[in-house]
Amino acid sequence: MGQVSTRVLQAPLCLAQSHGLDLVVLAQQTGHTPEYLANRDNYINHQALEAFWSLLESDFDPLNLGLLVADYIQPEDFDLIHFLGNSSETIGSALQLFSDNFSLVDSEACCEVTRNTVTTSARIQSALSSASLETFLVATIARGFRQIADEGFLPHKVSLTQLSPPNVCYFERYFGCKVDFADAENVIYFNSKDLLQAPRAPDAVLHALLSRQLDVLRERLPHSDTFLKQAQKYIQEELPSGLLSIESLADKMSQSKRTLQRRLAEEGYSFSQLLEETRQKMAYLYLSTPELSIPEVSSRLGYTQPRAFHRAFKQWQGQTPGNYRKALRGD
Repeated sequence: MGQVSTRVLQAPLCLAQSHGLDLVVLAQQTGHTPEYLANRDNYINHQALEAFWSLLESDFDPLNLGLLVADYIQPEDFDLIHFLGNSSETIGSALQLFSDNFSLVDSEACCEVTRNTVTTSARIQSALSSASLETFLVATIARGFRQIADEGFLPHKVSLTQLSPPNVCYFERYFGCKVDFADAENVIYFNSKDLLQAPRAPDAVLHALLSRQLDVLRERLPHSDTFLKQAQKYIQEELPSGLLSIESLADKMSQSKRTLQRRLAEEGYSFSQLLEETRQKMAYLYLSTPELSIPEVSSRLGYTQPRAFHRAFKQWQGQTPGNYRKALRGD
């Protein structure tokens, strides 16, 4: 069963308290005390969160609840991720960081980032059954980026699975863009060139220090990342060496080559497919970072020659890395 950080509960607890609701009764829905829920370092399971949220829906309009709760989010609710995002090189790298670490919020949810030269989408997928709770997660991401970016940074569209509320304008004011309802997925769409902006306080030294703290926090997760995420993480770490192979990955994951191949096949991948997918994902991220030259990007992706990177990227994107970067800048 999925585990959810109690950081997610800080805003709904504040909403409930401000409206005079009994926190003890709310906490009982989760099987914990208010003190346990108020500790941001704890976790509850999905069933407990759904029961808690269901009780909130009985006191507030479910169609508006997601945004009502999001108004109570504070930077300290997600302090480490907030400061890591704020110290990133670009808003785009902050978005990728949040995507890569979404399991810190919900062990069974993911935030999948997809890029092209015009639009970047953040697709939020979870095992939660409440549409208003999923809206809250989407609003949490949008609010988080408002807190680290300049005031003019806004998505250009948001799609939500929840039904349309009577006051659509409330949602469009909150997100600062057009909002579609009753959609198949929860997605935030950004203009790709906007993600080249720096956050309010980029700081490479601070970012490196906080990244080490993040590694420690990941180790404390009640449920570690899935096998596939672990494999992708090791591939990302080993790519710059240029020495990555299925044997080295198997050794890193403490498995035999045959076991690794079998487990990858169960996930629908071969080693080469996972390697290419990971390279492609990282290529888009690196090319959105202006400070990295294309030869540096090629090296970070483990290519011995930039020509090999150019050929691979043209197969993925239909254009060269240089032309992709120019289009991203709007040249």
